[in-house]
Amino acid sequence: MRKRLKNVRSVLRGNSGSGIVLVLVCMLCVSILGVMVMYLSYTGLLLKVTERQSKANFYDASTAMDEIRAGVQKAASDSIAVAYKEMLVHYSDAAYSSNMTARFQEAFREQMKSWQTTVNSGTVNLLSFANGANTGTYNADVLTSFVTSASATVTSTSNSSASYNAATNALVLKGVRVTYTDTKNYTTSVTSDITIGMPDFTYVISSYSVSGLPSFALIAGNTLTDGGIKAPTIDGSAYAGQITTSQTGIQPITLKNGTVISRGDISVNGTSVNDASPLRLIAENSVSLWAKRINVGANSAVNLAGSTYVLDDLDLAYRAKATLSGSYYGFGNDEKDATKSSSILVNGTGTTLDMYGLSRLMLAGHSFVWDDKNLDLGTAEIMMGESVSVRGNQMAYLAPKSALTNNGSAVTGNPLIYSSSDTLNVALKGDSELISKYGASLKTIHKNYPGANGQRIAYFFLQFDTPAHANAYFSDYFSSNSSRINDYINDYTTLTSATGTTQAAGYTIVSSKDTNGKTTYSLGTVPSAALGTGAAQMQSTFGQLTRTLFASSSITDDATTPYTYFVDTTKINSALPSGRTEFTTDGKTLGIICSGDYTIDGDTPDTVRVVIATGNVTVARDFSGLIIAGGNITLNASVSASSETSTAFGAAATINGTAYTLGDFLLHGATNTDSAGGSNSGWNLDALITYRNWKKD
Repeated sequence: MRKRLKNVRSVLRGNSGSGIVLVLVCMLCVSILGVMVMYLSYTGLLLKVTERQSKANFYDASTAMDEIRAGVQKAASDSIAVAYKEMLVHYSDAAYSSNMTARFQEAFREQMKSWQTTVNSGTVNLLSFANGANTGTYNADVLTSFVTSASATVTSTSNSSASYNAATNALVLKGVRVTYTDTKNYTTSVTSDITIGMPDFTYVISSYSVSGLPSFALIAGNTLTDGGIKAPTIDGSAYAGQITTSQTGIQPITLKNGTVISRGDISVNGTSVNDASPLRLIAENSVSLWAKRINVGANSAVNLAGSTYVLDDLDLAYRAKATLSGSYYGFGNDEKDATKSSSILVNGTGTTLDMYGLSRLMLAGHSFVWDDKNLDLGTAEIMMGESVSVRGNQMAYLAPKSALTNNGSAVTGNPLIYSSSDTLNVALKGDSELISKYGASLKTIHKNYPGANGQRIAYFFLQFDTPAHANAYFSDYFSSNSSRINDYINDYTTLTSATGTTQAAGYTIVSSKDTNGKTTYSLGTVPSAALGTGAAQMQSTFGQLTRTLFASSSITDDATTPYTYFVDTTKINSALPSGRTEFTTDGKTLGIICSGDYTIDGDTPDTVRVVIATGNVTVARDFSGLIIAGGNITLNASVSASSETSTAFGAAATINGTAYTLGDFLLHGATNTDSAGGSNSGWNLDALITYRNWKKD
């Protein structure tokens, strides 16, 4: 017994099982740590998944809010269009002209308040305002209809309130809330106010700039031309009574930027060579070019890439080439006077008319048959049904001989060769469809018959009572004689039609390729009758630009030119009867006034920024500043406008004991005029419709 007790005590006092216990304890601790790590990792994973889903939901909710904004932009765009048309109707009303922008914004607000769309097969308003009230509500269902996702709902945090804030001049939709719930029931909300700014009223279909006097590079009272020695550039705005290129030069005049105005024609003269037509005039894409008419002479080419505004026609002679891009506006719309009706005329063979780069083409007028200067007897104010016309197409307007009668007798031909002793009393037959359907009458053109003594030739052209009848006649003629018209065009020109928006009072021509690669032509856009107001505005602008260099002015004297408007010739002739006078500041010559002609050359100080001459000015070296000439300006070097021009107006000189500044010889605040922005027909909807107080819930 005693021995057994001793063995038990021995066992209890030993440590032979402690290792197992320690291992078990350690395993337990490690297991606990492992479980904790796994739990933390799982929790982190859940957080990452939730964060990712939250971001996805936020982007979906944000996308829905952007769709709402796009819908509001559509409403604003529609409202602008309606308000704009209303302004055009009243554009000439005195009550409107003084505050056109305010009236336009008022009309826009009213249109926004009445803008409607279809929701759930019913027509509802986006906004609800009591008559005359500046506070109201918006319809969340309409906003929801703008959203493409069915998982997004639109509510409001402020009872769908909408208001017009006169201080900020904006409509505000308060507390628009978009809630997005995905298929796993993750939900995200974004809330924002949507602000609708008031658009400014800006007219003229394209943008154009009107600059103050200091931003001009030159003003030529008569003619601006190149000297034929080198290729000059004009970097800045310019005015001339007319612009011509010399026949001796083959290098172009390049217009770099600004507003370039020709009161008369721009005549681009080519050379007598028969090789490729050289470029003689380039207007780069930042140029607004205004002219009465553009004549592209034989063997010459123009490249007009900016915004081009023409009262009369663009006329292409033999082997001439015109490349048009940017925008082109023919704003003459007179139905009787061919010189005030805008069209594009191809009057010579071997020509190229490339309009592919045009983003907008507007021709408010029609082509007319011939010009008075080419006639021996009679006038040719005969309107055609086209705004882009090839000379051969004129034959389409010769009355068929079967429809003619001469004192009751048949007419043997049209044109008709006759003796000067013959009696002609040719008219349309009374039962002719040309009268009943197209309102046509006859206009007879007489010319001497070449090589035949005493013989003449008569052309019996159809004259229509309205432009609509002229258009309808040409459309019907083209439908029946398209191959003949195609032949006329192919004989005269390589024509590429405009690719952008086209508006024309008559028909234009569209070019295409057939299956054999041959160019064929078809009628272009249906004639537009809604060009009158735009044309009238551009005519007014052109009239003011050619008198004062500004788009609007109180000057109404048609004889006024920018030279006489800005230059006090009487004072110059009195103070400076002859020679030149230099005007200085701090010993530097900044300005020169000359009675008579002046040449800018190596003797002209580099510091000169203004040259005024009552006669002609020849530019023999590059010049930076402003040149004003009562006569012609001839460019044998380049001219650029200078930001330092204004400082030259304060330069001083003492003449016969009397102190003058250069600005003393200028009129109508010329020394204080600054550059003025032009108008722009476009409205930036991204800038008009904006978010405010954006937050995520």
